[in-house]
Amino acid sequence: MSDELIQLDYRTMTSKTEWLKQRMAESSQSNLVYKLIAGGLFVTGLIFIIVVFAQAVSAILGGQAGSAAEYFAMSEANKFIFNLAILVIGGAALPIAAFALMQPTHLLLSDSGIRFAARTLLSIKRKQVAWSDVQSIDLVRGGSAGSDDSLLITSTRGRLSLRLAAISQTDRTQLLECIKRWAPYAVQEPAVLRALASNRDQTYTELWLDAFTGSPKRDSMAPLNKGAILHGKYSVLSYLGMGGQGTAYLADANDGSKVVLKEFILPVYVDANVRRQALRSFENEARILKTLEHPNIVELKDFFVADQRAYIVLEFVDGPSLKSLVQERGPLVESEVISYAQQLCAALSYLHQQAPPVVHRDVTPDNLILSSKGVLKLVDFNVAQQVSAGTATSVVGKQAYLPPEQFRGEPTTQSDIYAAGGTLFFLLTAEEPEAISVSHPRDCNSCVSPAFDAVVAKATSLDLRTRYASVELMKDELRSI
Repeated sequence: MSDELIQLDYRTMTSKTEWLKQRMAESSQSNLVYKLIAGGLFVTGLIFIIVVFAQAVSAILGGQAGSAAEYFAMSEANKFIFNLAILVIGGAALPIAAFALMQPTHLLLSDSGIRFAARTLLSIKRKQVAWSDVQSIDLVRGGSAGSDDSLLITSTRGRLSLRLAAISQTDRTQLLECIKRWAPYAVQEPAVLRALASNRDQTYTELWLDAFTGSPKRDSMAPLNKGAILHGKYSVLSYLGMGGQGTAYLADANDGSKVVLKEFILPVYVDANVRRQALRSFENEARILKTLEHPNIVELKDFFVADQRAYIVLEFVDGPSLKSLVQERGPLVESEVISYAQQLCAALSYLHQQAPPVVHRDVTPDNLILSSKGVLKLVDFNVAQQVSAGTATSVVGKQAYLPPEQFRGEPTTQSDIYAAGGTLFFLLTAEEPEAISVSHPRDCNSCVSPAFDAVVAKATSLDLRTRYASVELMKDELRSI
């Protein structure tokens, strides 16, 4: 169970403040009454403060302030009016102040649920809505301009209404991420996604919405034909191959460059939750790749949804995978493998330094492409994941390259180091590494130096305590070979 706690600001008076600002800014005659009332209240409050302050000074100075005492010498009628004014202002101010102090000031979210909270002493302890009890999350319209819209979270034990105007755009985005993370099957209305997604994430939201509308025009298993135009700017040149996650095509872009179209087929005649899960896999790869920029990581060019299919557009790397290279030439020489290992370490180091760290989870010879200029590119981020302490996941990846902790669904950055060690073993021996074992390439290829054999063995240690703690440590030892 994770102890992560996320706090979001909840400003209940935001919409009222904005409404008042708008009324005060407008110059039309119909809004004159608002300005007169506001001005009158301000002047009355100011006089009240001055008078009370003067009374306090007079009481403190006593007989030494005769002039002040004379100032307060009032007729009975004036005293009555003065006391009535204090009663009216105080009677109105106290309930308003009490109401304001009892309002929630923020939201608390954790893996167990969501609840209101407040920083004031008059706050009332509010019950938490557990994510496991949430049945639906709906957008309730409250005004033509959307200023009074609310998010209604319905659970088996009650309802929680969140006024969107009280939540900043940044916090709305974080709220959406929490809902996707802890209540992935609760969001039913596309309008909820639209209301919570930031401007930066609107593209992703539209992908989700487009994927649930319309009927497919193409047979589900029919490949794209040469010359097919997608998204109005990509012309298919040839079929590259099919993997466990989708089909790849080579295509021409409008700017004259060649790109790779990676196609994901979205299930059509299934439950909406199944379709969400399929699209989530696509969205995961697009989101992660969009934030990455490194010479040893394949570049994301574009992404879109068309005809019940999702497409990721990647830079075209004009060379073979390292697996194809080994299958063609046999075991590679050690100096060449060291060069590839250093480039792989550079890519993994960049991923692991992200916040939170990105774990590729599928580092294999198949997913390392060599360009004609000798630059190694790490590809296929379909199962990559941003991880934090206590993250539990499903088991993914190729068995021969998975460390014990990844089999348990607990991948860490060290899991990529294990897979990198297994990859180096394959490059040096042309043989798949034995699953869940320490790899010694020198046992299969006597040309491998003892120093390089030791690096591979340490990278594939089954115990995290004896495996390289970071890619940088592994890269340092590669330099010394």
